[in-house]
Amino acid sequence: PSEDFYYLFLGRGYLERAAITEDRTEQSDLLSAAESLLLQAQNLNPLNTDHTANLARLNTRWYAAVDDEAEKAERLDLAEKNYQDALVLSPQNSVIRNELARLILEVRGDCDRALALYDESAEIDPYYAQTHLARADAYILCSSGRPDNERDTLYRSAVAALEQGLAAA
Repeated sequence: PSEDFYYLFLGRGYLERAAITEDRTEQSDLLSAAESLLLQAQNLNPLNTDHTANLARLNTRWYAAVDDEAEKAERLDLAEKNYQDALVLSPQNSVIRNELARLILEVRGDCDRALALYDESAEIDPYYAQTHLARADAYILCSSGRPDNERDTLYRSAVAALEQGLAAA
């Protein structure tokens, strides 16, 4: 009962199970159980980045699973806060930074902030190919609806990011 990894792994198990169930009630119950376990893990070892990052992932998944707008907003804010807290614990973690960037891009729709996060991630770890590939996707997504000259610049940036990703792979 004093081992944080027990709660982490059990909480992750519930989180993964919640991702595959079609039953909304079961999904809600599984997410609640996962949250409780991940909070216990974090309480036992607050400096372990995994616990905070998994709480961010849980809230991201929960955001997608609910229809109530107030609850969606709450879960989105919690996910973002947990990602930011995880980055305070592990500021050089490109995986967490990329997950936050994806959340900001896909859910918040904030291209500038997401691209800045991907740029930070690429600067921190220029050899992590996934960052460059995700950044290229972000450039392409952000080009939509832009004037021709801005869209072309974003496409060129996407090509450069893809080339960096291929070189790193």
